[in-house]
Order: sequence, then structure tokens, then C-alpha cells
Amino acid sequence: MGSTAFTRVAYGKNADEAYNAACEDAQSENGYQDGYSGDLNAKSGFLLVETPPDVDLSRWLNALKCGKLPRNLEMYSNEFQRQFEIYVDKWEPALCYEVFDKQKRPENKYIFVGYAPE
Repeated sequence: MGSTAFTRVAYGKNADEAYNAACEDAQSENGYQDGYSGDLNAKSGFLLVETPPDVDLSRWLNALKCGKLPRNLEMYSNEFQRQFEIYVDKWEPALCYEVFDKQKRPENKYIFVGYAPE
């Protein structure tokens, strides 16, 4: 059995609410498949993490997907390594990032990423 990378975006008053909504979406799209959907609903939960100060979230997520931290961000290598090990482990919880949107919305935006068993 392998694993597949996934990214899910969801909105909620908090990360738990967004996670539940994202899992429902994943289940609607992929089914449960005995816990091997290759998506967020196959994970055991999530871990709310942050990017280092002044690091753009999209740049950080691209580094995770590539498995390599850009040279100008090497000062954050310990945090990158910690998050990367969770990201690639299909049995660990998903990583969750809160997106601080400049637009005022009633709900917060969250991005869930990781690998899930398929």
C-alpha cells in the first residue's frame, strides 16, 4: 500500500470545524475505502503549525512538496525538518496552517497538507 500527497482548503470558526468540513469533502469525493482514500479523511487528525516569521506560506508549502528548503531559508532548517517528517509520514496527522486573510470573513481559512495511505 502506498501513499498520496493531498492538499485540502477549508473554512471554519476554528481548525477543528475546518478539519471536519474538509474530511466530509474528501469523503464525498473519494469515499472512505477502509481508511485508504489517499486524502485527508484517511488521516488520524491534524497538527496546527505555523510557518517561520516572515516566510510566505505558499513558499513554505512548495518547499515541503519538493522536500528541499531554499538556501535563503536555511536558518529555519530545524523547523522545516520537523514539519517535513510529519508531512511525508502517511500515519502522522495532517499539517494544518491557518491562513490569515486580509479580507474580513466570518470564517477562517485553513490549509491541510500531507501524505495519506491509499
